[in-house]
Amino acid sequence: MISSLSFQSCQEATAPHLIADKNTKPTPSLQKKQGIELNDLDLLAKQLAIVFKKKILRKVLKHDAINAITREHILDAKAFFEKKRNIQGKAITFKNMLLTQSNKKKIKDELNHIFSILKKGEIDIYFPVHTHLEHFDINKNDLKIGYINPNKEWAPVNVYTLTGRHELLDSHQPPAEPVLMINYCEHYGKHNIKNNKHDITPGQTIEGGGDGGGGGGGGGTDSGSGHPKRKEGDEMILQYVKQSVCEDPWGSGDPEIYYSIKGQKGYKKENIYLGDKWDCINNIFYSKHDYNWKTVNKYDAQWYFDTYGNYMVYFFYESDGDILGGIKKITFSISYTNKDTGITTTTSFEFIVGHNDDLMGNEYVDKRDAYREKSHPYDTGKIQFIPNWETIQ
Repeated sequence: MISSLSFQSCQEATAPHLIADKNTKPTPSLQKKQGIELNDLDLLAKQLAIVFKKKILRKVLKHDAINAITREHILDAKAFFEKKRNIQGKAITFKNMLLTQSNKKKIKDELNHIFSILKKGEIDIYFPVHTHLEHFDINKNDLKIGYINPNKEWAPVNVYTLTGRHELLDSHQPPAEPVLMINYCEHYGKHNIKNNKHDITPGQTIEGGGDGGGGGGGGGTDSGSGHPKRKEGDEMILQYVKQSVCEDPWGSGDPEIYYSIKGQKGYKKENIYLGDKWDCINNIFYSKHDYNWKTVNKYDAQWYFDTYGNYMVYFFYESDGDILGGIKKITFSISYTNKDTGITTTTSFEFIVGHNDDLMGNEYVDKRDAYREKSHPYDTGKIQFIPNWETIQ
């Protein structure tokens, strides 16, 4: 039996597209004492909106974004601002354009401070709605520049139009007009996500894993699928994962789901990225969450029961990065009754996540459990998952 934890579900209520007019100003809450702050993002968004009044610069933006080889076509802010470009016969940077377009010393000083402390991998620039980039028409002046407060992800989205108008947009429904976001990086600067060396390589087969058939439960053999019984020293593999709740609004793009595992006796493998699997925005007129099964095939452990214990705990979370809030510790206890001895033991577990990360629940896998089909997966309440195993020959 697992002690209960309180998880905050994402809000999915319908709201009007435009929430506030230019007289409504953003009010950032928790801010860092060092590094890029929320008011810095606000200034960058406002100044970029002025820059992109020029069609030639919108063309440069689209070229850079379309040709980005990163996940979600993300542009690293530091590289974006500092890259030298030949535009109309002049070697210029977006950094210099922002610094020279305003005559106000205060703005120049603030921008100089931002550029002096901006680190690689700290801020992302991207179109979180994929069709916004695909259909971005540089001949129109409908581009908006925005940002999100990670402490209040589902609050209205702050944006600036190219006329300098400040607006707050519905966080649940993306607008038809293209929105370029300047957000804190949610994946620790790892823009190019490649397969982990322990991932199953394409074409390598894993026994079991059909969509139908028998259910799970702790039997030791799976009479429904004929899957072999888990044995001492088998390799544990997280095969399938499905989210039941989407923890990211459209302004944050696709979710970055991670998990950690710990054994009853102390084995641990932490902060494993499940990959760029979820595509939660695919239409410019509404927000559609991706609740489909994903094949992830992540290697977890070679399970020796005496060393690691009778069960493994899987803990899931959606990362918002730890830029603003630092870290937090999540603790809970599991009471487990050994079916061989009848003895019940209680073990405490601790996991560390970013302060703004969204918890997606935990569940344990008993060594005696039979293989679970998709019709009866392990379920944390927000994540459904199916581990598999292989015997080392």
